Amino acid sequence: MQAPKAAAICGISLIASAALLGYFLEQSVERYRSYERTVQVKGLSEKEVSADTAIWPIQ
Repeated sequence: MQAPKAAAICGISLIASAALLGYFLEQSVERYRSYERTVQVKGLSEKEVSADTAIWPIQ
């Protein structure tokens, strides 16, 4: 009788840990992508501007 209980507990633990791993991986990827979207440009004047997209062709 102990084997089915132990297998059920092990299976539930495995599913819960996989769900937590997926959640934390998603959060890490979102945080990493937000770091890529930062650009600082300085010139004669400075102004903060929000932008969604920047396309710079390489020549």
